[in-house]
Amino acid sequence: YIAASASANASVSGNELIILPESWLVPVLDETISNEADANVSLEIVEEIPVGGNPNAVAVVSADIIFVADSTSGTVSVVNITSGEVVDNIVVGLNPVAIAYDYNNQEVYVVDEGSNEVTVISTQNNSVIATIEVGIAPDAIAYDPQNGEIYVANSGSNSVSVIDQTSNTVEATIELESSPTAIAYDPVNNEIYVAEDSGI
Repeated sequence: YIAASASANASVSGNELIILPESWLVPVLDETISNEADANVSLEIVEEIPVGGNPNAVAVVSADIIFVADSTSGTVSVVNITSGEVVDNIVVGLNPVAIAYDYNNQEVYVVDEGSNEVTVISTQNNSVIATIEVGIAPDAIAYDPQNGEIYVANSGSNSVSVIDQTSNTVEATIELESSPTAIAYDPVNNEIYVAEDSGI
């Protein structure tokens, strides 16, 4: 799928592109890719789904379900994109800003920047099963399925917390030279890339 010039806060599920704007709605966009060499993309809003305050991160859990981090309301909205309804609201920590889905354990990890923690939610019953203390002002997250680890970038303490997905505890802390702003997992080389103020 090609997201083209959509939005930085975008995620793809099936044939739909979910984009989280600054408003408190989740527009669902149909995506059509032409057969032309330049792969032109046509986007059209087909539905808007009200969620919590200032949604700014999303995780696709299944073909029908997404989890949306609502930063100002301190909640995660569970959205059925087929019915267009919010089916659950889960209270997490302060200012949730990032989210990742562990498909091996069917758990969602929510980065709570305001409370310096990660909230773990079971997608089996939409309940909070763990709260993990990490560094100061965590603001990004990446899931490494090969090694069963969750990496959390802590912008306020210049570090990365490594969480074991089995025990849901911090097993290591990696110190950095400057503040991390983004993080991503490379499944080909089995490496984690961290963007810092000073570089990668």
